[in-house]
Amino acid sequence: TTIPVQRMLTMTIDEIRSRAEATASAISGMEGWRADIVAGHSAVGGGSAPGVALPTWVVAVERIGLTADALESRLRALSPPLIARIENDRVVFDLRTVSPSDDEKLAALLETVAA
Repeated sequence: TTIPVQRMLTMTIDEIRSRAEATASAISGMEGWRADIVAGHSAVGGGSAPGVALPTWVVAVERIGLTADALESRLRALSPPLIARIENDRVVFDLRTVSPSDDEKLAALLETVAA
């Protein structure tokens, strides 16, 4: 579908897991990075669907030499910025909110972050 929110809401958990595994593998292959996939939930929205969450898989990343807070700050300063959240002291990306065509760009942008 071409409507981003509709695509995000209708993406299957299996599609997200497959993308998360591929993205985590690409990130883990980069020097100084660690990435794993973790079961999680996507918040649907406050105004139209308060409290509604969909199951998802997130890519949890760590950059050797940086705290989660420092890494998140550097990601937001990139061009374009990478917006993530912190869970359990790790930066996480929910691929439900990332266009499949941007998966490779995500890894490429992470590679530009120095320790």
